[in-house]
Amino acid sequence: MPELRQLRRPEDPFVYEAVTVPSFEDGILGVVLNADVQAVVIRDNFRFKSQFDAPLLRTYLQQHLSLEPGSMEPKNHGVALARAIRKIRPELDVYLIIDGAVEKMASHLDSKNIRRVFYGIEDLMEIHLALMEG
Repeated sequence: MPELRQLRRPEDPFVYEAVTVPSFEDGILGVVLNADVQAVVIRDNFRFKSQFDAPLLRTYLQQHLSLEPGSMEPKNHGVALARAIRKIRPELDVYLIIDGAVEKMASHLDSKNIRRVFYGIEDLMEIHLALMEG
């Protein structure tokens, strides 16, 4: 989300950088391998598998998180990633950006893993301010 860089203000208490990953597996690797990650913003509807071959990661996901690449629809990857991140790094703030019905997601049992749900066209400043607050 390079647009977030443009929202920086002198009064912000700190500076952050966004790191973008294209898949569920890359997202898991990002939070496991990068101790500097403090918050995660997940956009809905992304692919599960990484473009890189990661057999050990796939074994870990199957054994410890009961996740397999074909076991869910892409529209559910965001909530599943939030759940997985909560198990691995419970201290992280997780935000979800969805294009569908926010009300359904917010009332979904798995939304307890998500600090805040944003609607896809919501103002980026709201996301920036939520990250600052978190």
